[in-house]
Amino acid sequence: ATVAKDAKLGEACRIGPGAFIGARVKLGKNVYVGANSVIEDDSEIGDDCTIHPLVFIGTETIVGRACEIHPNTVVGKEGYGYGHDEKGNHIRIPHLGRVVLEDDVHIGGGCSIDRGTFGDTRIERGAKLDNQIHLAHNCTIGRNSLVTAGFMSAGSTKIGANFVSGGGAVTTGHIEICVNVQIAGFSAVSKSLMTPGQY
Repeated sequence: ATVAKDAKLGEACRIGPGAFIGARVKLGKNVYVGANSVIEDDSEIGDDCTIHPLVFIGTETIVGRACEIHPNTVVGKEGYGYGHDEKGNHIRIPHLGRVVLEDDVHIGGGCSIDRGTFGDTRIERGAKLDNQIHLAHNCTIGRNSLVTAGFMSAGSTKIGANFVSGGGAVTTGHIEICVNVQIAGFSAVSKSLMTPGQY
């Protein structure tokens, strides 16, 4: 493993072979980082977290206590955002925000969670994400949500607490979903949902 000299590792941390721990990274107590995982500069991982092998955690990501992230998941990559000039050329928009995972969050395998443009992408306490999920920049997933495989959300969507999605559901960007909403598998949510219930 490669561990930066100024990284801080808590008591009883375990770092697998080939892992990379960047500059000024802080790992809490009893953190496991699996083989060939990458934790980039200035990130923080709370106590009792499990980062399985082959996970990428981007710069300045914050992971709370007792979180688990499964293999081939990317947390904190640059978001997908471009401006355009009058000739149709695409100009990359820098993404300077973070990803914040609050305590007791579970992220399955093969997920991709983009960092915010200026603010944060946030997954609140107790949320459980299945495999093959994509969250674009500046999204929020509310506390204790259950998000099943194949869910995708475009940027800046705010989802309230106790959300439940069936598999393969999608939401457009810049909408709000209130607390206690359930959406069926393969749903496409194209506008804000402000009344709790099943859709």
